[in-house]
Amino acid sequence: RVGRHKPCPKIEPCPQLKPCPECEPEEVCPKPTRPVLFLSAGGFVTSHPDWESFGLGAAIELSYSPLSWLEIGLGFMASRGRTVQVTDVNALYSNWPMLLWARVFFRNQQVEGTFDIGFIAAWSRLNALLDQFDTSIQVDRFNPAIFGRVGLRWWIHPRLGIHFSVGSSVYLRRQRYTYGYLGIPIEVLSLMAWSLEGQIMVVVPIL
Repeated sequence: RVGRHKPCPKIEPCPQLKPCPECEPEEVCPKPTRPVLFLSAGGFVTSHPDWESFGLGAAIELSYSPLSWLEIGLGFMASRGRTVQVTDVNALYSNWPMLLWARVFFRNQQVEGTFDIGFIAAWSRLNALLDQFDTSIQVDRFNPAIFGRVGLRWWIHPRLGIHFSVGSSVYLRRQRYTYGYLGIPIEVLSLMAWSLEGQIMVVVPIL
């Protein structure tokens, strides 16, 4: 007789290894680039050549920032001619300074404190009417100076800032103008050898 066979044991299938899920590529946010080139424009006031004949004008500056705390700049100022009056002298004084400077700044979020030191290469002109000699003279000369200033730069927007600064300039040549009369140099005008300045500039990063 045919006996009943025991059922074969159920064989569990071998577990299959699941493939590792593909990792999504990690998003890498580009590091924001630091502006290195700035253009500034605005107005200034100076006590040069003396307190009663202060100057007003416009200024423009271009600066380069090789380091995060340093700028090197070149600037130009244009001011109105101003009248200088002393005894027996009525003069019109004008100058065209070009500035070369280095600036260190200390950043605090949107506000930066600045300190500048630099050199001024100025070309000045004096047109004077000498009443006592019944004549007029014109003197053109190179008028170098050194200067320092402190300031505050406020970034209203990453692409727009306002820079306030005050400082002082010291002229390296004696501010003394003479007139040769009968071969004798006679002083007709003596101006201040130093001055105070203030300016307000709009700053825009251009690179």
